[in-house]
Amino acid sequence: MKKYYLKLFLGVCLYGCDQRGDFMEQVSKPVSVSFSSISEGFVDTIKVSNVSLKPFSRVMVKLHGNFMRSTLVVGSVPEVSSILIAGDATNSAQLFPGEYAIETFIKGVGTTSININVLDSFGKSAFCSYKVNSFDNYDPFVSFVLVHRNFVSPFEYSVDASSSYDRDFRFGGKIVRYVFEIDGYIIESKNDKVNFVFEGPGKYSIKVSAVDNDGAINSAWAIFTI
Repeated sequence: MKKYYLKLFLGVCLYGCDQRGDFMEQVSKPVSVSFSSISEGFVDTIKVSNVSLKPFSRVMVKLHGNFMRSTLVVGSVPEVSSILIAGDATNSAQLFPGEYAIETFIKGVGTTSININVLDSFGKSAFCSYKVNSFDNYDPFVSFVLVHRNFVSPFEYSVDASSSYDRDFRFGGKIVRYVFEIDGYIIESKNDKVNFVFEGPGKYSIKVSAVDNDGAINSAWAIFTI
């Protein structure tokens, strides 16, 4: 019976030592931080004039390391208008290992460096960063062709600007108005095509302007022989 208790006691001790060893190994595991779906050197782009989408950059980061909380601090150069960490308006948070959203609201045009520092309870640290390029607005790209229709007249043509687009369409930009200047006539339209009957054979100058939803204007022109 004594041998049995001795074996049981030794077994419990050895098991406890193993568990304690695993615990200490886990506790001393270095802290690290990484992006969830982007790579180091990532550059985000936002449009600061787009009120509907709001001028903010959002990335997901992962904290790795021991099971204790670490201090995550987000800084920027130049300073941003506000920072959200996991939905809270703060630039510093005590977080357990896991995945968290970091949102930075940009207040100007240019390039902003976002720096993420993590410090654990044992003084070990980790760092990662990314950049945000912010712009105000891009003017539209304008292109058009002249298409012979010949329905009501042999000199009937369509000025087709359907290949035009707003260069920041991915950020809510769009063309809202076209201005067609044809043979001295000015036609304003929300449509990207207009039909026009020329007086007869000759050379004609045609200019097409596009206006986007931020008020930016760009134009293209060409001379056609009818």
